Amino acid sequence: MDFSTFAITLVVVALPVVGLFALGAWLADRRVGRIRVVDRQGRTLAEVALGRAPGAN
Repeated sequence: MDFSTFAITLVVVALPVVGLFALGAWLADRRVGRIRVVDRQGRTLAEVALGRAPGAN
């Protein structure tokens, strides 16, 4: 049985997942709770709330 295809697939799938976990850990460490994408005029195009709302228990 040839494991090279399995190994390549595992690496291709695992690296982005590990990258997302690392990014999430970094954002949590920096206490980032919201990511906002704006255009040049300052209008919000997209916004993602990552944490709890302020004051929530």
